[in-house]
Amino acid sequence: MASSSAFLSRKLSSLSNFAQAGAIRANAEAGCSSVQSRVSMRCGMRHPAAARLSGLVGSNNFNNDSVQTTDLVSSGTARRSLRGGRVKATEETEGVTEAEKAGWEKRMEESKEAGTETPAFGEWKWTLNWNFITPDIAIGSCPRSASDVDRIVDEGGFNAIINLQSDLCFDALEIPIDAIRSRAIERGVLLRRVPVRDFDHNDQALMLPEAVRALNLLVERGKKVYVHCTAGINRASLTVVGYLTFVQGMSLEEATMVVKNCRPVAHPYIDCWQVVRHRLLEGREEQLTGMSRQIYDDRCVVGAHGNMKSDWTNAQIRLIADTFRRYLEVDTLAYELERDIMARSLADQEPATAAEEASTSGEIGAEKNGAENGAAHADAWDEEEAPEDADALECNVITRECVKADASEVDEWESSLSRGEDQPVESAGAVK
Repeated sequence: MASSSAFLSRKLSSLSNFAQAGAIRANAEAGCSSVQSRVSMRCGMRHPAAARLSGLVGSNNFNNDSVQTTDLVSSGTARRSLRGGRVKATEETEGVTEAEKAGWEKRMEESKEAGTETPAFGEWKWTLNWNFITPDIAIGSCPRSASDVDRIVDEGGFNAIINLQSDLCFDALEIPIDAIRSRAIERGVLLRRVPVRDFDHNDQALMLPEAVRALNLLVERGKKVYVHCTAGINRASLTVVGYLTFVQGMSLEEATMVVKNCRPVAHPYIDCWQVVRHRLLEGREEQLTGMSRQIYDDRCVVGAHGNMKSDWTNAQIRLIADTFRRYLEVDTLAYELERDIMARSLADQEPATAAEEASTSGEIGAEKNGAENGAAHADAWDEEEAPEDADALECNVITRECVKADASEVDEWESSLSRGEDQPVESAGAVK
């Protein structure tokens, strides 16, 4: 009888857990659907799930309010790149480096082992694609040119980018990060880098709190944030899961469900998340005890259901959220200081720029006046052949008169010779 009772208890517990998991899944799907629907309605586009159910898989193209769907080839199978209510393909990068190929092989292998959908945008191929997780946060692949930044801004409406790629990623894919950064500045996009090594679980666990802090700051500043690693599979999805759990207080199961439901190729390293959570709570038992007692007292006042385990779990969630609120205070002060320094620097540059322009204008004016004076002197030189004083001019006049007199005397001399006279006739113009 006791064994039957224990068996029945285990079955009921199993059914309860199954029902709870089903409820989480339903809530996650509904949440993602709601987010996607809001984004779709705002952009005048249909939900991607509705697009799949509308018989679009068998078509190559369709038009719906300027939305175009184009098939992408992945391992010989027609697939689509889904981007938060928008479905659109991008041109694949020509040529594949060995490092890129190895990276895609690793992602495909991990996706299969985890039972995650394989990347829909091409085996060993890159395309610019993204999915909205919330109205202000999207996970996507990396921009590989300045024009990709334009697309992220123009098509997605993003004004902030979190780049999780390491320098090794830039080298492997030959990404011109300087050109990308410059274009982001030109477009008024705030670009923050949190370098994380791909496939490195230790490094991802180390850098996850920093990535979550960066995302939390940008969201709190009212930014629409594009979070990307290389493919938008591991690091970016882990960052958003970390934000939803550590900052927003979601459970790991719910956050993971939301991310994967919105971006099917997402494969966050959950072991990294667990390591970070342990580090955030380690050595804080006294705080947790006091917080769980407060939760118990609050529960008793309002008559809410719960137990010691749920109180402890909620205390852990609240303590981690409080930790990131403290981080946010520090990050906000640093952000505002950086902004003030930049504003001061720009203000200081304006007078210097004006003075430089005035100086340049003065130099140009002086050169112009000098050129005009030079031209006047040249004209005077041409007319007089040389600048002369009064004495020199008088001497020149006398010399010219003497030359004329000499020429007259020569003429008279020749005339007298022709007449046979011995003495020349004195010229009237001769100098006495």
